[in-house]
Amino acid sequence: LPQKGAYYKHLIFGMLFLFALYFIIWVVISVFFQEQEFALFFITLSFPLYIALHYYTLWKKENDHRISAPLSRPLTLYFSILIGLLIISSFYGGSSWTIPFLFLGSQILFFIAYRRLVHLYMARSSLTPSFAWLRLYATAIITGVFMISIVPAWGIFLLFFKQETRLRHNSARLETAWMINHRRTRLNQRMTGYKGTAPIRQLKFSYGIYLLWDDNIDAAPAQTHVPFFPIDAQYSHLHDLFFPGDSNVLAEISPADWLTNGPWSFTRDDRDGRTRLNYKYPLDRTDPEELRLTAGAEESFSSIGMTNHTYLTIGSFRYILFDLAEILVIFLFYKLTIALATRIFLIDMFRNGLRFPCRTEEHPSPPPCSDSSAEFEELLAEIRAKESEVDTSDPVRRAEHILCIRAAYAKVYEDKWAGLPPEKKFILFDLARDGFANYRTANILFDLMRDRLILFTGAHRLQLVTDSFREFVLQKSDDPQVIATLKRSRQKGQWTSFKTGLMILFTAFGLFIFLTQDSLFQKMTGLLTALITMSSQFSTIFGRFGSRPAADSDPPGDKSP
Repeated sequence: LPQKGAYYKHLIFGMLFLFALYFIIWVVISVFFQEQEFALFFITLSFPLYIALHYYTLWKKENDHRISAPLSRPLTLYFSILIGLLIISSFYGGSSWTIPFLFLGSQILFFIAYRRLVHLYMARSSLTPSFAWLRLYATAIITGVFMISIVPAWGIFLLFFKQETRLRHNSARLETAWMINHRRTRLNQRMTGYKGTAPIRQLKFSYGIYLLWDDNIDAAPAQTHVPFFPIDAQYSHLHDLFFPGDSNVLAEISPADWLTNGPWSFTRDDRDGRTRLNYKYPLDRTDPEELRLTAGAEESFSSIGMTNHTYLTIGSFRYILFDLAEILVIFLFYKLTIALATRIFLIDMFRNGLRFPCRTEEHPSPPPCSDSSAEFEELLAEIRAKESEVDTSDPVRRAEHILCIRAAYAKVYEDKWAGLPPEKKFILFDLARDGFANYRTANILFDLMRDRLILFTGAHRLQLVTDSFREFVLQKSDDPQVIATLKRSRQKGQWTSFKTGLMILFTAFGLFIFLTQDSLFQKMTGLLTALITMSSQFSTIFGRFGSRPAADSDPPGDKSP
């Protein structure tokens, strides 16, 4: 990890660059294509895919130490299916062809940026150690979590908040206009004995009428209007899917019904972008003008502007307090990430190395457990010398050479292994498998270092003494003591207690949905069933692509190194 400073820097830079591109696309669409702003919903869903693709490609180049890292066929197929589904969804149910074209244009920009960022990164340039690698590591994790989950969730919330606000406000305007028109008839009946139309018009269109903020109402001669949909048609389909029982007036009307020549229609003024409700009422023979209710400036806001306008209504003190709380959460998340990385994965625990009287600069190790360790150290030096005889640029030849050394010194390794207790065997196997060890086993790790079975390298990492010994330990996966220790570690621990509470919480949530939201429970059940079925099918397809031909596999009886 200390040698991956350039890798983390480029990973963070790439994610921030993609986010900046996403933000620019959002601003351009919000300003110049406000009627097609719902295209940002599909763009937001695709954004975390490119973040994940960028991370995977950089990780592949870093691990393989290759200049280029082409995607595998299953992964290419998987991403193609996801992007294809989003493209089809952008065409479905839209009121304008501009939405899918905006989505396709954004995908081209995202892909060009992704390819350029990957091309700029050279895997071998990250071999220079960085002194701030732990901070870079924590920052990369926080940035990745923010880009994968927070940014898409916040973007979808902004779009849905605008659509739901419009749905609620325009439904209230329609109900208000309906009540005003019916009141016009009653006022005509009550005011038949009075002379003068001015007081009657004020009663009809001014007095006793309470509108939404900045709305205004007037009467004008009936005209022919081009209908405008205050709710996006694609959002209307989603709303009907997830909230079929919504009692709002506009929620019960399909977009196709808005095109009919009904008594009311919504229009938009090209000059100020405000939405107007025009409501005809031919039953008022005294004042037959058309009722026109003009929405306030908030109705023409973009999704960010409408959310910010609502956000500011909480007051300056709460505004600042909320922002400080967000900063505090991010800071605590950063500190928690560093603490977990330091303790659980033994990262940066020995920043300055281990200090012992007999420690050497080449192999920092604690004092040996017995005098026989000196002979074992001489044997290890001999093994390391043989392992370094082969050129490391040829990985296949080096792997064969390591396996031959493992077979040659199997008797020595077996004697050492047989004299270890079960806990040490399990820690060695766990460290050989993934290179990490739990910080709670520090005492056992210290004893293994004294036994000269593991060492602390100059790259601030714990590893087994030789590569051939690591291959030997990996073959001990079927050791009865290792299996028994693994079963005991799974049966007791903090995760078991936490998992029990988590399962109780999920069960209570499921029962709540089952008892109170019957339609939503049925939809969730159907969705989970479909996802499980699709995941099994995808795993089968990818397994076929990833499987090797039978002719390339080794014979079952051939166990030669």
